[in-house]
Order: sequence, then C-alpha cells, then structure tokens
Amino acid sequence: MQYILSQLEKFNLTPHQTREVKRQLESEEGEVKERIKKALTQLKESGTNLNRGTIRKLDNITPLYDDHGFWDTQPVPKAYENVSPEQYDAPIDRVKTVDEIDAEPYKLPPGYVWSDVDVNDPVQAEEVYTLLTKHYVEDDDAMFRFDY
Repeated sequence: MQYILSQLEKFNLTPHQTREVKRQLESEEGEVKERIKKALTQLKESGTNLNRGTIRKLDNITPLYDDHGFWDTQPVPKAYENVSPEQYDAPIDRVKTVDEIDAEPYKLPPGYVWSDVDVNDPVQAEEVYTLLTKHYVEDDDAMFRFDY
C-alpha cells in the first residue's frame, strides 16, 4: 500500500481524486489487496481528468493486485505488503550449512514440477534462453529486454 500512496502524485490526480483514493486505501473494510484493487479500478472507471498516460499506468499497476496462483505461495513480498529498506535483498531464510538443507525439494503447487536442466544440452539451453529472454524484462513498459 505504501507503494500506491507514494505513486499517487505521478497519476496527475485532482486533490479530490487523491483524497478519495487515500480514503479507500486507508479504510478497514476488506483485505488490503482488495481495497487497493477496488480503489485503482474505481479511479480508472471515473475517467475524470485522467490522460492516456495515467490510464496506462493504472492498467499496468492494477494486475499486481490480482490473485497469482504461483507467486502467492512463494516467500517473496507481495505488491500490497510494506517492505522496509532493510528487507530489500535480504535472505529469505537464515544461512544454512549443507547438512541442514533438505534432500527433498520444496513441494510445488499442483500443476508445477521441478526440472533438472542440462545446460550442456543445446535443446535445453535454448529453452532456458527463450524463457528468460521472452518473459523476463527489466522495465515496467517491457521496452528493455535482457538478452541472456
């Protein structure tokens, strides 16, 4: 929620729109994620004084608050969680010795499987390259792509 509040000034909103979004975000009704999504959706649907750039920003940010079957199960910060600066780039778990690491991999949600990749196999290496190049981008506008 801190992210949304910090980004409000970039949306070129009127003071009334800004107050209304803050009011909705700070209410106690429903989960934080749902409040954020509702506020963003209502803001976009109001259309008042919103230019195309602002609408595009809302279109880009609103899906962050959808349900994400896989990512919602992972130990990573959610878009609606407050993360302190000390928590950025912090380990997910404490540092462990080799003996403390489970021999069995973590269980994945239904529909997902672990896969061992042989990077010396050209076919498998090409699959990894395609996955990373086509699906991982550096910026929000998908303008800058890594070429692994």
